[in-house]
Amino acid sequence: MDPAQLFAPERLEPRFEMFEKITLRSLADQSDKNFDHMVLSSTFMPAPYRKRLSEMCADHLGDRAKVIFRRYKFVDKVVHNFTTETYGDAGHVMQSVLDDDDAVSVDFVEAMRFEAETVLKTPYHSDPITFVTFPRGFTLGLRDGEEPWVAKRNVPFTNLGLCILKPPAHHKNLFNISHLKVGKRFGARMAGANRPFYIRTIHDHNDSRARHGEIMLSRDEILQQTRYFPLLANFFAEKEMEAAAH
Repeated sequence: MDPAQLFAPERLEPRFEMFEKITLRSLADQSDKNFDHMVLSSTFMPAPYRKRLSEMCADHLGDRAKVIFRRYKFVDKVVHNFTTETYGDAGHVMQSVLDDDDAVSVDFVEAMRFEAETVLKTPYHSDPITFVTFPRGFTLGLRDGEEPWVAKRNVPFTNLGLCILKPPAHHKNLFNISHLKVGKRFGARMAGANRPFYIRTIHDHNDSRARHGEIMLSRDEILQQTRYFPLLANFFAEKEMEAAAH
């Protein structure tokens, strides 16, 4: 309702920093490079930031980044049109969603591809669309004035780690469904590996909240997770070096 407030520099600067250090970093680190990253933003974003966003995505992902700007419109319509126009000749596409401050593990695309191929090869698979949920991940706390922290998270069918496998022109996508009802309404599969596949970030510029009872990781445990999320070293390895210096 207020583009001036939404796109104020004091809001955009920290969001751009997290988008580059967390989201784009996790995508650039993918073991399977055969994917596209569709980035949707608004035409109300000031021109210098639109240019900066496009250049930042291209620097990290090259032509795999598809940055588009639209006026106000239902996101599911934008995603549907983009998917149909871009991948219309494909038999199936598999899609997931990332906010601009969240991340996926280095093998997330690889895992998505494995799950998609498994579903399509299943003899009893007959659903037009199938959802796959990767329920386990981490919460990364980056609030000002606090030490960074990481906690375990296990939430099936939340938007984090949720994927949809479908023909490109199918009208359903991750923006026009009720996430928590997916398992009841559609064909669904849970990736049950006991390891993390995503990071959601809590900071002073979003409205996410930590879940009561989340299990906090120690510093050593956090650094062990850099095999899945090398980006964590940016927030915790430096602290280790500072402590060692003192």
